Amino acid sequence: MQKEMDLKMKAMELKLQKEMDLKMKAMDLKLKQLLDVIGQQNNTAQNKGFGRSHSRVIGKQGTAKGSLRYQAKVALAMKKATDNAEAHYVSSGARKKQRKLQQEQATSRLLGRLQLRRKKLDKKNVVVVPKVKTPENELRNEIRNLLN
Repeated sequence: MQKEMDLKMKAMELKLQKEMDLKMKAMDLKLKQLLDVIGQQNNTAQNKGFGRSHSRVIGKQGTAKGSLRYQAKVALAMKKATDNAEAHYVSSGARKKQRKLQQEQATSRLLGRLQLRRKKLDKKNVVVVPKVKTPENELRNEIRNLLN
């Protein structure tokens, strides 16, 4: 009877040990993924403030700095920022292409209007002749200026 109890206890211990190992592996995997996203942090004297104790500050965000939850929050924010930057890059490229197309259409419309105007003027055969300055015209202009 005692042997059966010992065997059952060992079986339960082994089962619990396997479950704990699986949980630890899962946590290690999550931590590695997080560290890949946010990068490794070095625990040097410079990063800790020359040996001063590292206090966990809880700010407006409600998580203690340095905790796993805080690192996850930072990783999510970084992912959103990179996604937004990539989306902006794609959309700005599309807007630039559309703007270039609109400019080309506007220049073609302008050239068409200018050609029509040129054709209308050629049909009228309007030739502008500049006025020639003669002494008579200059005298008339001087007299008009004196009278006014």
